Amino acid sequence: MNYPGEYKHVEGATDCENSFQQILAWLGECERHHPSCGQNEAPAITPTRLISIGDVQSQTAIRLVDSSTARDRRYLTLSYCWGDGVPKEAQTTQSNLKARCEAIEIDILPQTFKDAIHITRKLGIQYLWIDSICILQDSTEDWTHESAMMGQIYSSSYCTISASASSSGAGGCFTKFQSPAVEFELSTTSCDLPPQSAMVKVFKAPALDWEASFINGNPLRRRAWVFQERHLSRRVLHFTGKQLMWECRA
Repeated sequence: MNYPGEYKHVEGATDCENSFQQILAWLGECERHHPSCGQNEAPAITPTRLISIGDVQSQTAIRLVDSSTARDRRYLTLSYCWGDGVPKEAQTTQSNLKARCEAIEIDILPQTFKDAIHITRKLGIQYLWIDSICILQDSTEDWTHESAMMGQIYSSSYCTISASASSSGAGGCFTKFQSPAVEFELSTTSCDLPPQSAMVKVFKAPALDWEASFINGNPLRRRAWVFQERHLSRRVLHFTGKQLMWECRA
């Protein structure tokens, strides 16, 4: 495609402010106009534990809480590949459960967890569910109880964060890429008006199969659990290697 005059490619990133504004717009549209996604419906909290993501300004620590004490019934869920990127110290066990109800050290968490916490804060949601933190990893009894509710956990979630492009917990949710857009100055003239100019962005997107190119082609789809997590969730934010994508029941 030829563009008039000087132009530059627009860099893209799934963690930029525009991305979060778009996510909030998608969520708002879904809440207002999609009854099948649970319009005006407070989900029943089914996990035993949730991560309270704290408050950045007041420096409140993130910690585990009993879901029955949650002030807001909305929570996000994380769908991700464990791989070799979830160290033992990042997991909740019987021995560290009590301490984690006081505070969880964010520095010991893998990047995907840190990014999920950041997303939760940006969307104004107080609670997040991550399996390796909210389920006791050395308790067969706890695993049996919580895994039996896995379908309800995802279907009751306000929205699922899908770390689609990462093959392990260390890979993170976000990616940077060259956006299929260029920015250039466009001048217009009219017989009745003085010449005017404005910066415009033009997007050139190839014709792609959405499912095949952006969802199936990402590492997360190789994880067996993801089929359930994706299809039971009311809403899913796919952080793919090429762009941010939205999916809901509508």
